[in-house]
Amino acid sequence: MRNKKLTIVLLLLIFTLLNVSLVKAEAQGKQKVKAKGVSYIQDDNIAKARKVAIDDALRRGVEKVVGTYIDSQTKVKNYQLINDNILKSSKGYIKKYQVLDEYIKDNNYYVEAKVEVGTDNLSEDLRALKLNIKRVGNPRIMVLLSQKEEYLNLPNSIAENELISQLLNSGYQVIDARKINEVINYDKKNAILAGDLFLAAKIGNRLKADLVVVANVLASYINLSRHLQDNSLAGLVSYHSQIEAKVINVSTAEVMVAVNGDGKGIGSNKEDAANKSLREASRNISSKIIEQLSQKLIQEPKRINLKISEIQDLKDLNQLKNNLPLLSGVENVYFREYKQGIVLFDLELLNTVEVLDFALELQQAVDFNLKVNTLNEGQLSLELKN
Repeated sequence: MRNKKLTIVLLLLIFTLLNVSLVKAEAQGKQKVKAKGVSYIQDDNIAKARKVAIDDALRRGVEKVVGTYIDSQTKVKNYQLINDNILKSSKGYIKKYQVLDEYIKDNNYYVEAKVEVGTDNLSEDLRALKLNIKRVGNPRIMVLLSQKEEYLNLPNSIAENELISQLLNSGYQVIDARKINEVINYDKKNAILAGDLFLAAKIGNRLKADLVVVANVLASYINLSRHLQDNSLAGLVSYHSQIEAKVINVSTAEVMVAVNGDGKGIGSNKEDAANKSLREASRNISSKIIEQLSQKLIQEPKRINLKISEIQDLKDLNQLKNNLPLLSGVENVYFREYKQGIVLFDLELLNTVEVLDFALELQQAVDFNLKVNTLNEGQLSLELKN
C-alpha cells in the first residue's frame, strides 16, 4: 500500500514537472508586455506624432523584456547595473503589436500598446524580420560577389543568385545586378572585392544603395579516393566551397558585418558537386548576414553625417550645437570640424527616425533658413540661406 502511494506521488510530481516544462517551452523566445509611448505634436502634425509615439511604445516594450532578462541573468559591476551597454548588446525585437489606446493631452500624443517581443534568432522569424526591416527604413542592398572553382568555369551567378534570393525572402530590397553592371567596370569590381571600402560606398551611393554586400567564394575539388578506404563512393566527386563576406555601410564606408562560411557538395560530376557546394555555402553565409545585420539595424542607433555650409557667424554655429541634442530622437551629437564656413557633425539617432523629419525639425529649431543639398539615410547636407 505504501509503495502504491509512493508511486502515485512520483507520477504526480513527474506530471507537474512536465507541465511546467511545456509552459516554459511555449513561452520561450517571446514575451508579451504593455508599454506606453508619447510624442509632442509639432505644427499640428498628428500623423507624425502618432507614428513617433508608437515607435516609442515599441522601444519601451523591448527594453522592458530585455531589462527583465538582464535583471535575472546579469550581476552588477561595482554594485551598479550597466543597463545602457547591456540593452544595446542584448537581443530583442518586435514580433507584433496592437495599439490598445491612444489620446491627445497637452499637445502630446499618447499611445498604449500590447507588444510581443521576440528573443530568439530574428532570422528564423520571417514575419517579425520583415516588420523590423520596414521599421528601420527598408534599406536597399547592392550585392557584389566573386566566384571561382577549381578545374571549372561555372556561371558567376550561382552563389550570387542564392545569396540575393535569401535576402529578398527575408524582406530586404536588392538592387538589380544589371544596374550594377552599367556603372561598374572590371577594374572597379576587382578593387572592391579586394577590399576598397570607399569605392564600394561610392558606387553604392551612386546606385542609391544603403548597404553593399561584398563576397568572395572559392569552390575547391576534393579527391574522394584519398579520403576513403573502400569504393563506396566510386563514380562520385566532391567540392568544398568557402565564402567570406562583408556588409558595408554606404554612408560611412565602414564594415557593419563580417562573416565566413562553407558548403559541401557531392555529385555524379564536377559541375553538379560544385553547384551544390556553392549553393550550400551561400545559404550558410546569407543566414549569418541576415541575423547579424538585422540585429545591428534594429538595436544600434542610426548614424548620419551632417554638413552645413555658409556658417560665417559663430553665433549661428553655437545655436546649432545647442539645438541639435534637443531634437526628437537624437541620442548623441559629435562635433567634428568647423572650417571655411563649413561645420561637420556626426549624429546618432533612434533607428526609427526619418532623416527628412529630422531636417524639418532642425529648420524649425533655428532662426535662420536652411537649404537642403543632399538628403539620404546616412547623409544630410544643408546650406545656410542669407
